[in-house]
Amino acid sequence: SIQKCDHCRDGYLIVKPARGKDYFLGCTNYKKDGTGCNNVISKSKFYELMEYESDPVENQNERNEQYAQKKSIVTQADGEKSNPQKDIEDNILIEKGDFTPVTYKEIDLSEMVYITLNALQNVSNVRYYGVTMLRDVLVGNATKRMLDNKLNMIPEFGRMNHLSWDEVHAIIEWLINNKYILKTKGQYPVLHSTYNGLHYAEKMTVGQLKQLKKYLEQYLTLKRKVDMNYTIEYYNENSKEYYQDTFDVNFQKIQESFLNYIPEFSYILDFGCGSGRDTKYFLEQGFQVDAVDGSKKLCDIAEAMTSIKVKNMLFQELDEQEKYDGIWACASILHLPKLELVEVLKKIVRALKQDGIVYASFKYGEFEGEKDGRYFTCFTEKTFAQLLENIPELHIKEQWISEDVRENRGGEQWLNLILSR
Repeated sequence: SIQKCDHCRDGYLIVKPARGKDYFLGCTNYKKDGTGCNNVISKSKFYELMEYESDPVENQNERNEQYAQKKSIVTQADGEKSNPQKDIEDNILIEKGDFTPVTYKEIDLSEMVYITLNALQNVSNVRYYGVTMLRDVLVGNATKRMLDNKLNMIPEFGRMNHLSWDEVHAIIEWLINNKYILKTKGQYPVLHSTYNGLHYAEKMTVGQLKQLKKYLEQYLTLKRKVDMNYTIEYYNENSKEYYQDTFDVNFQKIQESFLNYIPEFSYILDFGCGSGRDTKYFLEQGFQVDAVDGSKKLCDIAEAMTSIKVKNMLFQELDEQEKYDGIWACASILHLPKLELVEVLKKIVRALKQDGIVYASFKYGEFEGEKDGRYFTCFTEKTFAQLLENIPELHIKEQWISEDVRENRGGEQWLNLILSR
């Protein structure tokens, strides 16, 4: 692995020839006039630091056999040739740290660091990748490129799927910023283990774990605000196009599936009403409807289409108690990050009457992040069921997958859910 020099800011320790057939590690900032960094590590010291045998050749066959057993779960990409010497040097067992627990959402952060650093080691044994691939491995997002390289077979695959993509990304970025992972420069930066990362049990402190917790909390608070702001701004800027794209779509089959579960002429909240299409339909069927949306421009359009007052508010501002028989959240709360979504669903539970019904729809899949100017959280049946484990008051009554009914959206699928309190 590339190793950052710990004696200067931007130097790296690279292999340099010594007298005879020996070698040593020297900093790239070395200058003959003595003004640069003169940090060097002898061969014997390097092997001591990395916990190698003093003579690597003598026991190479034994170590090759041991490593082959561990590496059997990961194979090289088609067409690539394995480099046994590279494998031996890169595959350093990382000792698990013994720290006073520092928890984030009841999760031990030391454990998350340990999993992340081990995942980087195992991913790097196949090929060097960037932040996105490491994050995808940790959350269990099986992309085609990952499957082609069989990275879904490493032990850490999906070990952090209880965290959001943003949380895992934040942990990786913190480890980079604190020199436990090296991120190369250039057009296509990749990640490497560092000495501190390989020996995090010795180098990390409880104080640093507390800093990581604070970083996660601040990072996510800021990112949620940014994500929500640019999503709302997208709808403000594209309100007319969105209205034209959605208002005349025939959605009656799904609307009736929802109405069949609630009493006639009862009270509905259209939670993220958009152009007002569904509010208008429910009003025409004799229901009492409250309509809200985060986009001021869409609220204005919905008011014009429905002739009722539409409230401009964020999902997080819902603060009703047992008011509604049904809450309709069609392609709306999918714009919330998972952490926010859990909290908003709890608010939805409080706003529902006993035995109240929720309809919600999400793009089908496991993607979470920014796409086409908006933030999306997608779900499969499995991942949504996992999310509901945090909200025991809600139960799935019905779920199905549908095709997008808008023009030029062939192949795009939606997860439709009817939930009960």
